[in-house]
Amino acid sequence: MRWHLFETPPWSGAANMAADLAALDAARRTGDAIVRTYGWRVPTVSFGRHQRARGVYDAALIAADGYDVVRRPTGGRAILHAREFTYAIAMPAAGSLRDSHRTLTALVADALGRLGVPTALAPRAGRAVALGAAPCFDRPAEEELVVDGRKLVGSAQVQVEGALLQHGSVLLDDDQARLARYLLVPARPVPPPATLRALLGRAPVLREFTQAFREALAAGTGARPQEGSPALLDAADVRRHVATMRDPDWTWGR
Repeated sequence: MRWHLFETPPWSGAANMAADLAALDAARRTGDAIVRTYGWRVPTVSFGRHQRARGVYDAALIAADGYDVVRRPTGGRAILHAREFTYAIAMPAAGSLRDSHRTLTALVADALGRLGVPTALAPRAGRAVALGAAPCFDRPAEEELVVDGRKLVGSAQVQVEGALLQHGSVLLDDDQARLARYLLVPARPVPPPATLRALLGRAPVLREFTQAFREALAAGTGARPQEGSPALLDAADVRRHVATMRDPDWTWGR
């Protein structure tokens, strides 16, 4: 399997999610794996694929703050994407969701270790984290990456027709507490997550994370990742997915 890795400039929430879905389409067609690292043009609230948003989050208040809103094609709970590194991995599916999540999370852990951040897997819980109003970084799900018990990486996955897409958010700084401002029903405060700035004493740049990911992929897969680009993504696929991601029924329909 060939691996492609590339970094893109900050895009809107809809464009980012559309690109990731187009990467999933490409992985399904070609059998290749595509990894993209990126940021966000403006702070963006994203909801998990199956998470309830209507009647839970205040759309008008989010818009008044100048923030974007999108619903991810992957699962999980709400995240405020702002000061973070985001990765997306699209590839042919092999084995169970749990197995593929564990394999890909190990690559992310290796990349973070190369930046000087040793992580651990959150222990197995008695039950899965419920898709309530609490944000993603409220507490780690099973086998997400933590430092001293505090969540550093939020991740989620979806498998479609023999291919998978895994998203992950690696926090540079803590913006997650602001999500409570947008809840229509008050919730308990989000515990402070781990952040790269606090752990390293500085904020690395996206290029450092991308290079660390490249080295982790080479070590973990035995393949030399090829330098990819958005040209790997079919433009018609991107346009189709952008239309979906901009549709209020997709974002707020549940």
